[in-house]
Amino acid sequence: MRKRIAVVISDIFLRRLTPALYPFVRDGQDYWIIDIARPVTELRRLVREVKPAGILTEEVPGKTGALIDLGLPVVVADTDEAHPGAIGIDVDDWEVGRTAAAFLHGYGFESFAFLGNESNYSAQRGEGYVSWLKKKGYQAQQHIDREKKGNSYMEYYRGQAPLLKKWLRGLPRPVAIFAAHDPLGRLACEVCQECGLSVPEDIAIVGANNDELLCNLSYPPLSSVTIPWLRIGRMAAELLDGLIQHGDKAGKVFRVAPGDVVARESSDFSAIEDPLMRRALQLFRQRYRDPITIQTLCRELNVNRRTLELRFRATLQRTPRQELERQRVAKARTLLVQTDHKMDWIAGQCGFHDAERLSVAFSKIAGEPPSAYRKRLSL
Repeated sequence: MRKRIAVVISDIFLRRLTPALYPFVRDGQDYWIIDIARPVTELRRLVREVKPAGILTEEVPGKTGALIDLGLPVVVADTDEAHPGAIGIDVDDWEVGRTAAAFLHGYGFESFAFLGNESNYSAQRGEGYVSWLKKKGYQAQQHIDREKKGNSYMEYYRGQAPLLKKWLRGLPRPVAIFAAHDPLGRLACEVCQECGLSVPEDIAIVGANNDELLCNLSYPPLSSVTIPWLRIGRMAAELLDGLIQHGDKAGKVFRVAPGDVVARESSDFSAIEDPLMRRALQLFRQRYRDPITIQTLCRELNVNRRTLELRFRATLQRTPRQELERQRVAKARTLLVQTDHKMDWIAGQCGFHDAERLSVAFSKIAGEPPSAYRKRLSL
């Protein structure tokens, strides 16, 4: 018999999570969508009308608790706070911040800043970012946008732009900014232009969520930490099914590691003054999928290998080959988290000849084989 599930979420979470639900429809699940923007009394009435076996929802003050009080099995797909009788699942927001910090630090920045808002996830991402940098001996200036945002994540938003302008103008340059999510990152890009600040030359910016619509509508296109929405959606569906059938894991919270940074023009290695290094890194970014050698890259850059090796060691404290493998492994980590493709396919997408070479490079850089990495991030 088919099970009916009430999916009570916003438009943005509908776009993020529902692609992961398609396979479950074949397995007997029917998903009925209800917009969580409706008044809470209307939400409760509509859920009762649907008569679902369970509810998949998100964390919205004043509404999530009212849905849980209906007494049905509930999975909350964006919370790391425990709800009695329900299951929470969320990205590890501290790790999102640490991922952004490691990425920016890895390209030579010495000045850092964090742009956040008053949400819990922003505070957690900021803590991860600041604490990672502190361990490396760096401080990060912070600015918190305190204006209340509208209901729509995608909607045009200005925030407290005059205060943001003042903060941006007072930062050292070049500086790397981590914005708690992509709308704030896009806002920072826009306000920098109004201030006459160049992105990424004066201020490099990395957001989070890797929402491709927002990131690519930004000018310049916004670099962003990947959130594994497909994995979160699949885990939410599996956890809800277990809760419906057996009451499994009620009251527990699951955190999912983020992927790596998807690099776009807003970060673009702006802290590196050496023109040769900038060209080399741009070429690596463009060609990481190709089965190219360092000697081939040297010919394209019109430089001898010894010179390139010395410049890499002086600037990044690693060799050209190590940097190329680092970029390839970063892409592999994202694909391992976001997809269920086999290792040979992932190897081909990341410039490795086969799964064995991917495994060797991945183990050396990440400290564990790709199969173990994927398993650790799954249920």
